Amino acid sequence: MNTIDHLAKDRTIIMITHRIAHALRSDRMFVIEKGRIVVSDEP
Repeated sequence: MNTIDHLAKDRTIIMITHRIAHALRSDRMFVIEKGRIVVSDEP
């Protein structure tokens, strides 16, 4: 994750993950179900 943190500095990135630890490091989190955003919040 340090590499991602370094590359993401001052940038917007879209990360798709199944690991909650990775998602918790984000500023914003979206949950997508059947192609629709069902939750949009801060972790």
